[in-house]
Amino acid sequence: MLDVSDPRAHRCVNADCVNTPGSYSCVCHDGFAKEGDSHTCTDIDECRSLNTNDCDPLHGICTNTPGSYNCSCQTGCYTTDNGRTCEDLNECMTGNGGCERLCVNTKGSYYCQCGVAYVLTEDGHSCEELDECAAEHVCEQMCVDKVGYYDCSCGDLFTLNLDGTTCEHINECENGHKCDEHGDCVNTEGSYECSCHPGYKLDKDHGKRHCRNIDECAIDNGNCTHLCVDTPGSFYCACPLGMVLDKDMCTCLDIDECTENLAKCSVNAYCNNTSPGYDCICNTGYSGDGIMCGDMDECLLGVDRCNHNCHNTPGSYTCSCRQGYLLGPDGHTC
Repeated sequence: MLDVSDPRAHRCVNADCVNTPGSYSCVCHDGFAKEGDSHTCTDIDECRSLNTNDCDPLHGICTNTPGSYNCSCQTGCYTTDNGRTCEDLNECMTGNGGCERLCVNTKGSYYCQCGVAYVLTEDGHSCEELDECAAEHVCEQMCVDKVGYYDCSCGDLFTLNLDGTTCEHINECENGHKCDEHGDCVNTEGSYECSCHPGYKLDKDHGKRHCRNIDECAIDNGNCTHLCVDTPGSFYCACPLGMVLDKDMCTCLDIDECTENLAKCSVNAYCNNTSPGYDCICNTGYSGDGIMCGDMDECLLGVDRCNHNCHNTPGSYTCSCRQGYLLGPDGHTC
C-alpha cells in the first residue's frame, strides 16, 4: 500500500481507482463524469435538462446536489413522491383562500373575485361595493347608488322624464297652485309665484299666496277732493249733492243749480247758488221756506206804512186816504 503522498499513488478525484497492469484508471462515482483520461470527476448537473432528472416537468423544481439532485414542487402544488409528481393545491378549499367573496383556483395558484357591483381592494382579498354614481353617470340632477346599478332622480318640483335620466320642471300653475282668485299663477324654475290683480297686493301672512284688497282711500283719500269709495280691487271718487265729478274723475265741481234751472224754488222766490247746493229765498212780500212762498198780508200784520187805509195785494200792498185827503207822492202819506 502506497502512502497518499507517494508520487506513485493514484490521483482519482470523485472516482474509484481501478488498478491495471502497470497503471490504474479512475471510475467516476454516480452523478459525476470526467473528460478523456482525466483523473478528476466533476458533478453532473442533472437539473439542466428534463432528460437527466425525473422531477415533475410542469410544476416541479429540480435542485442540483453534489453527485445527485432533489425534487420539490412549486408554490401552490403538493407532492406525495418527493417531487416526482406535483399536484395542484386547491387553495380555495381552505378558508375560501382568504377571499371575502369569490375564490377562483388556478393551476398552482388562485385569485379572488368580487362579482357584480363590487371591486377588489388593493389587498387582493377584500371587496368594496362599487359606487356607480362616483363613476361617470348620465343623470341630469341626482344619482342614487344601488347594488349593481344606479337610478336617476330629480329634486323637488321636478319630475323624471321617460328616458330615466333627464328632469323636467313641474308646472305648478297647472297642478294645484295656491294662488287665490284675485291673483295669477306665474311659473318659475322650481317653484311659482302669485301675481295679484290691480288693486290687490300679496299678503305675507299667507305665504305670499293670498291677494288682499288695497284700500286706496286710506292713502291721500285716493286723490279724491271730496268722497272716496273703496271697492274690491279698485275705488272711485264721489261728490256730495250739488256737485259733479270733473273729467279727471277726482275733482268735484259745483253745479250752479240756479243758472242751470235745476233749482226747485217757488215762483215767488229767487235762487241763491251755494257750494255745494243752493238756497231758495222768498221774494219781498212773501214768506215761507223758499220752496213754498205765500203772500204776506202786510195790512193784517201791521207792517204797512199807510197813514189811513191799507189794501193787501199779492206780494205787496197799496195805501188810500179817507175822504177829504189826497195820497202823497210817496204812496203812503195822506
